[in-house]
Amino acid sequence: MDHQHKEHMINTTNVNAEPLGELLHVYEALRAGDEARLRRLWETTPSTEEFSEILRVAVAHDSYPIVSRGVVRAHEHGALWMMPVVVDPVHGDELVVDMWMQRWLQAQVSGQRQKATTIDKIPSMESILALQPTHLQGLLTMLLGHDTSAPTFGFNASSAGELQRHLPRLRFIVGAISRIDENPEFPSMDTLELQTFARHASLQASVQGRGDVLIQDTVRVGEMLPFRDAVVAGLLLWIEEISRRYEVMAWSLEPRMSVVHLGIELILEECNHAVLGVPLPLWEVGREGIAAVTDRCSVWKFCPDLLTSVPVSAKLS
Repeated sequence: MDHQHKEHMINTTNVNAEPLGELLHVYEALRAGDEARLRRLWETTPSTEEFSEILRVAVAHDSYPIVSRGVVRAHEHGALWMMPVVVDPVHGDELVVDMWMQRWLQAQVSGQRQKATTIDKIPSMESILALQPTHLQGLLTMLLGHDTSAPTFGFNASSAGELQRHLPRLRFIVGAISRIDENPEFPSMDTLELQTFARHASLQASVQGRGDVLIQDTVRVGEMLPFRDAVVAGLLLWIEEISRRYEVMAWSLEPRMSVVHLGIELILEECNHAVLGVPLPLWEVGREGIAAVTDRCSVWKFCPDLLTSVPVSAKLS
């Protein structure tokens, strides 16, 4: 992305004072990996939208005591981060986080007395949007090496349909960042540095996939951001790439319980029309994210009935 982000600090400024008790219950359910309790809290909340904002604040970060001789000496504050990656469809699912990428990512944060870790897989947008909140807490614990009862999980294999296989794919590099006794700070990444990272990813994907593809314009990447911000940044990067490649005829945004469904109608090769349907869980994107997506798509014609032909379910996540 061309614009620069300010440093992101973990805070609870988006949560009003009144539901702080509910926030504590959410933290307890997340740390215990109790999805059933989380769902009960969601079903009994006075405001689904407010509860989604609470979840958005609570997921994907936590603090861990550092104990020596039975005494807590310090706390490690950690958070999940993601980097959006838009990959040309010719590469399929070949791209992974290699050693060069790991070193590059660590170098971005090492000067701030903190560390970054990552997983080697680069899951698809579909996998990220299908996550349950407790998955994130377990993944953070695993990446930071803390032994708790929180569950971990593996990302499901991509299940893209025939249409998605011919379109640019949004994927996410996933990792954790931590700092002792202070909240981790997310670096502002230089545009040229991001381009270097994208060129390396393009070359890796070309070597593993089709070597005859020009490498300079086959992968685009965004900045390292907190999970709650990275989902939206990735969606905007992906929408921009879709718009650059295809003519967009219409769009739609439809709330169904705590999921907002985005629809985009495209004209593909030979004048064929296709509709993309993307479910956006409010606990992942938040009100600000929905507003950002709406602002980006508002240049196109709004069609309220666009999603009637796309079977999508309404659920918590």
